[in-house]
Amino acid sequence: MTTAARRDGAVTRVAPGTEPVGVLVLDRDGRVIKANDAFLAMLGYSRRELDLGEIPWGQLTPAEWESETQSAAEHVGARGGCAVFEKEFFRKDRSRVRVLVAAAPSTNSQQVAFVFDLTARSRAEAALAATEQQLHAVINHLPISLFAFDRSGTIRLAEGRGLIDRGFKPGELIGRSAFELHQHRPGVLQSLRRALAGESVSEVSQLDELAFEVHYSPVFENGQVVGVNGVAINVTDRQRTLDALRDSETRFRTYVDNASDALYVYDGEATIIDVNRRACEMLGYSREQLIGKTPRDIDPVLGNDPEFRQRNARRFETGEDFSFETVHQRSDGTRIPVEVRVRPFRHRGERFVLALVTDITERKRAEEERERTRKLEEERENAVTTERSRLAAEIHDTLAQGLAMIVMQLSDAEAKLGSSWTLAEKPLNMVRELAAESLAYARRTVNMLRPGRPAGGLARAIRDVIDGARRHYAGTIALETTGAPVLLDAPVESALLSIARSAIGNAVRHAQAKRIDVELNFAESGAVRVTIADDGVGFDTNTIPRDGYGLISMQERATRTGIALTLATEPGAGTVVVASWSPNLGGHSPTPPQG
Repeated sequence: MTTAARRDGAVTRVAPGTEPVGVLVLDRDGRVIKANDAFLAMLGYSRRELDLGEIPWGQLTPAEWESETQSAAEHVGARGGCAVFEKEFFRKDRSRVRVLVAAAPSTNSQQVAFVFDLTARSRAEAALAATEQQLHAVINHLPISLFAFDRSGTIRLAEGRGLIDRGFKPGELIGRSAFELHQHRPGVLQSLRRALAGESVSEVSQLDELAFEVHYSPVFENGQVVGVNGVAINVTDRQRTLDALRDSETRFRTYVDNASDALYVYDGEATIIDVNRRACEMLGYSREQLIGKTPRDIDPVLGNDPEFRQRNARRFETGEDFSFETVHQRSDGTRIPVEVRVRPFRHRGERFVLALVTDITERKRAEEERERTRKLEEERENAVTTERSRLAAEIHDTLAQGLAMIVMQLSDAEAKLGSSWTLAEKPLNMVRELAAESLAYARRTVNMLRPGRPAGGLARAIRDVIDGARRHYAGTIALETTGAPVLLDAPVESALLSIARSAIGNAVRHAQAKRIDVELNFAESGAVRVTIADDGVGFDTNTIPRDGYGLISMQERATRTGIALTLATEPGAGTVVVASWSPNLGGHSPTPPQG
């Protein structure tokens, strides 16, 4: 065996042990004569396929790599040089593998090629490129900037969206001086110098209209600072949020301080930890003086009532909202009545109490005034009741008794006079009828004046008045009642009846009317309306005497009992009188008549 043959054999024998390096031996025409297992494994072929010649060597190189492969082969074969180049092979499954080929001439016009699988390197390079791409994507999408500058302040690195936010292009700041860039920002210049002196610095800097949280980290080499690395985070939105929060807190404090009620915040130990301005004004203390006090320091009632304290403590433990009235003592010793509304709450696991305190001095005065007014009204009502009882007794014992005696005496006189009675029968009978009617009216009046007794019914009373008037009136008197009658309070019924009596009497005596229509209407709401209309001569209200036809007396009765009284008349057009009463105006509630 020649020396060349032994060398070629050694190559093919050693090559399998040098995996993953593939080794090929090619003839002068570029055909593969030998290959080690590493190369076969790269392409997915077996040694049996190699030995049987089943590997299609001419089809293993993709078309786009043919030219470069041919040039390398010519370089090795024709010039006897060494060629190193990259290419791709088709694997048996037609996937591709990227390799590095180092080819050199051998003996007997043969070539030997060493093939390195670059798959792992390609993957590493791709992963590195992907990582770099992701890093750049993160830097360019997050509101941050990475920067570095050397000992002299020259910027060596400046990347990130933070730069774009400030209007700089990528790479624009490289080589510029950080000191010149920030020459008008004394705070930033001071931080740069501190970092170059070896100090780690963190601060929030206002750069133009943007706020950045900047962290400077000095870089040391052999104990000396050789530069600074840093990161700047755009915190403009966060800063605006914090500013808005501070503004909101300021506004809230302003609202609380201008509230009309005093506000106290107590901790779990019932100690005041905050108050508003109204609390200070109400008690005459400063905010600092009130903080640290307890309820017993400002509430003398609470300090002297252990049961009250225990009851409130239980409410506090259960988280119950409650309110109470008490007295607070001012710094000058004076006391004011207050209403306290309490709401326990929890914040971050701790117990607190919010107390709203209202000065109820005016309310107490108003309550006292209402109580005084109530007592006066009660005394007035008692006096009215007493007077009504007295009047009822007076009418019963004098007028009613006198009228009753007149009726009795007339009846006795008729019996004694016999036929002589006929000489004055008509006027005597009229006197007796008038006396009887007046007696009935007096008894009805007595009944209405007695306290707590409802009247006997307006409809029946008006019917009695009409029946009495018919005996002295040649015309027609018609009564129409609509709605369901109700029993009214005695004063209201008495006033309506008196107004109706006066209006009917005026029509009979003065109107020269042929017809008088009386309408009594009871509404579902409890309202009552009495209407008296005649077709008589009417009159001019401007020409009648001051109390002609009893109009002023009628109006006074109406006013006292809350009755609305209207009068419509003119010469030659008759007269209409309307008296209306409503429980919403008069203040009395009607009662449906009982069975």
